[in-house]
Amino acid sequence: MVADRPCPTMIAGYHVAMSGTKLSQAIEHGLATKDLRKALAAFERIVTVEDAHALLAALPRFPAFDDSCIGTPLGVVASLYQSTEDSAVLDVLGEGFPIVHDLYDRALAEVRARVDDAKARCASDLVFMLKIYALYASQGGMERVIAAARDRQLETEYLWAVVFDIYASEGHPLGSEVVDALRSSLPRGFAGIAFLDACNRMVRENRLDEHPFASIEGLAHLEGCLRDPDEAHFSYAQSATAALPFLAEDARERLLAVAMAHPDRGVRLEAAWADARSGGNRGLDFLAEACLAPHSSAVACGYLSELGREDVIPDAARDPDFEAQATISRWLQHPSELGEVPDQLELYDTRVLDWPPTNDRRRVWLFSWAKGDDRGLAMVGSITFALFGEATADLSPEDAYALHCCWELSMNGDARAPKERSIAAGRKLLGLDPS
Repeated sequence: MVADRPCPTMIAGYHVAMSGTKLSQAIEHGLATKDLRKALAAFERIVTVEDAHALLAALPRFPAFDDSCIGTPLGVVASLYQSTEDSAVLDVLGEGFPIVHDLYDRALAEVRARVDDAKARCASDLVFMLKIYALYASQGGMERVIAAARDRQLETEYLWAVVFDIYASEGHPLGSEVVDALRSSLPRGFAGIAFLDACNRMVRENRLDEHPFASIEGLAHLEGCLRDPDEAHFSYAQSATAALPFLAEDARERLLAVAMAHPDRGVRLEAAWADARSGGNRGLDFLAEACLAPHSSAVACGYLSELGREDVIPDAARDPDFEAQATISRWLQHPSELGEVPDQLELYDTRVLDWPPTNDRRRVWLFSWAKGDDRGLAMVGSITFALFGEATADLSPEDAYALHCCWELSMNGDARAPKERSIAAGRKLLGLDPS
């Protein structure tokens, strides 16, 4: 753990000694022009101990906010702090946390004082710095994380998911301390959901003796998530459901009934897992049935595997064509892709090919998908992927495989990847005759 102790860069005259580095010169320019972000744009990382000292020596003169149109000085500092993996640089930066704390506290005061659009920028960069505190296991930073998690000005920031995930990682020296400090008064807003996810992870891994939400306040929070009708918050209900196996039986059964009746399929699947994990048979039956639906099969089979109940998975769900359809459906539903179940998903082609990206012979699949007016092809069998806007629904199977072959070689950094992805190049690689 990094101790928050006085920083050696604050000795008399140190700033003058460091003023010759390119980073310190850029900092001086940024302070003069009131645009540190622009001045430091060329410095993607701190690579030397001298630059680390230069940054820390200048920090007391950093304003809480400048005229930069994007981000704040604190955000610049946080970005530089996460830019290095050099142990000597990390040690110097860790020693400088007392100075960073001062900048953080001044930025927090700025958030509380501002009423303009810049308030959101300040808030985002504050939670960015909390991520840095978590990464460095800073004791003083942890104290600020605990206070910020209960701060209504900061509770909506989505980076809380990363902050708490770091503390929840196995072996983090402050993870249990953070959880214990927040048990008595749970965070609200998105910070509360991120904290709930972290607690779920830690209790599943047997690193917590009692779930922090197994309290009167916690149960009320879980029930509120489960009964929230806002579709944008259905993922919160799923997080709440994941906590149910770790509650007392009466509370668990009462909230399971709410979760099993939830309008969202993902929440109901999570509820089935929670019931099965708690020894119930309803959940096993529900998951077995869900294995036979292509849009829920991959998740349901995953839950049963996690539970050690692969014996419940129906034989029909193990059919290779069906498994491939379930795989691409789950991929398309990811928030980074379609983000929802496609309106149509049908097998377009399957065959065995000599596949250059993997240097073997394997079965591959193409599925045609549609969502509203959008249509295309997606591939399973090697890297599951859809080349949106490129692998269009009117392509022949051979042309679609050709594009995917080129793309996958490029993703692998393979020297055989063509400089420009094209159907002709892909067909040549696959040994297919020109169309």
